[in-house]
Amino acid sequence: MTDPVPTIETTDEPGTAEGFAAPRQRVLLGALYGLVAAALAAFGWFLASVGTKSQLVYLAVAIGVAVGYFVNVGARRGSALTSAVAVVITFVGCVTGFYFVSRSSLVRRGYVRLVGDDRSIPVRPSYQLVRDVLRVNLRSNVAPYLYLALALVAAAYFGLRGLDATKRRADH
Repeated sequence: MTDPVPTIETTDEPGTAEGFAAPRQRVLLGALYGLVAAALAAFGWFLASVGTKSQLVYLAVAIGVAVGYFVNVGARRGSALTSAVAVVITFVGCVTGFYFVSRSSLVRRGYVRLVGDDRSIPVRPSYQLVRDVLRVNLRSNVAPYLYLALALVAAAYFGLRGLDATKRRADH
């Protein structure tokens, strides 16, 4: 009696090499990784801002890099979809981070009455409060917009390519 010889089945599907299928893309898991990365990076930005008593708006770019990379890692490979997901998560993460950094800066400088008769800025914001805090802090300051644009470009790039610049794209 002879033992069967193991064979490797080959397929003619695109993305296969020597019979091994390319890993399936997991966009939802990539989005989850990106959300966690955005939360951690925004919290790190807030802590650095509080520690240095400066806004450090250039750290918005770190959110873009972290989110783009971790969306790519979570999805297993980059594509236009993972890049778009990374850009959206980066935008939300940067606005959230900048709100808390701005809020801290306004409290530190004594601007604690923004809306109504409330003498403090609540930690859990409403849309109107976020709008007012960002409006007061972004008035005549172009740097946060430039860093946000750079963060979005970084998220798009790293969401598509990851950190390995030599890695082939998923559609090749």
